[in-house]
Amino acid sequence: FALVKLRRVRATLTLLCAGLFALTAIQTVIGYLITVAGQVGWIGLHVPLAFVVFGLTAWLSAKGAAIARATRDSRAA
Repeated sequence: FALVKLRRVRATLTLLCAGLFALTAIQTVIGYLITVAGQVGWIGLHVPLAFVVFGLTAWLSAKGAAIARATRDSRAA
């Protein structure tokens, strides 16, 4: 639902949200490989990817809030 609604407003944000979903899934798989399968060699990718996921999440949240605020303000005017 969110992707359909967002696609109408900002196509770029929609793609970034889909990318964030994919990165989060990859992060989860790498975490599984480290903890359950004992493949500690993945830590070198897992940690930097966590920073990317965190940063992208914060940026998308801020951008989404700004769009929602602008939409709300334009409706009120």
